Amino acid sequence: MLLQDARVKRGFTQVELAERAGISQGHISLLENGHRFVGPDIAKRIEEALNLEVDWVRTRLKNSRFCSGGYENPEPEDTVLNYIWDYAASAVSMKKRLERVAFLRLAVEVLENFMMKGAKAI
Repeated sequence: MLLQDARVKRGFTQVELAERAGISQGHISLLENGHRFVGPDIAKRIEEALNLEVDWVRTRLKNSRFCSGGYENPEPEDTVLNYIWDYAASAVSMKKRLERVAFLRLAVEVLENFMMKGAKAI
């Protein structure tokens, strides 16, 4: 059973699930359509909102079309980027989202400068 099935079975619309999980309806849609990787924070929120057992979302979606837009094993960089985007997009207000995006852009710039100076990636 995928996310949409679990949501419908419990009688929620995407909007209702989004409100209960504290994420946007658009994000729910992207997850249900397999266009987005589900990170641990978002998975936990969805599990709590739908009263699912812990790790239900991640174990069911790990090898499904739902994970990283259909890729069974997303690249670590893709996972990190999606997790970072989830963090930025999870802010409720647009002002907070923009602040997070600006901070993340600055962090990327600092990391790129650090790497250009010969630092080794971890």
